Amino acid sequence: MKVESTGPIKKINENQQTNTQLPKLIKGNIFISQVTENQGDSVLFKSQDGIIFMAKLLNGTQVKAGDRVEMVVKGIKDGLYILEVLDI
Repeated sequence: MKVESTGPIKKINENQQTNTQLPKLIKGNIFISQVTENQGDSVLFKSQDGIIFMAKLLNGTQVKAGDRVEMVVKGIKDGLYILEVLDI
């Protein structure tokens, strides 16, 4: 999963600029977020800190609105966080 944008997102289809609202995450950080909206391979999450971010699902991961997802930061590439789903 790759985080595509963070910040105040009203609709999943709006173009958003990446910003620095996500706390500084480093490889190995584990956190839990709730799925607020799902549209295909793009998912809107709300972190426990109230930060909203959009991520693109890879490898056929399936989630639905209301799911709580535990993730780990696997790395950062081209300014995007690479996350691995640990538990849904």
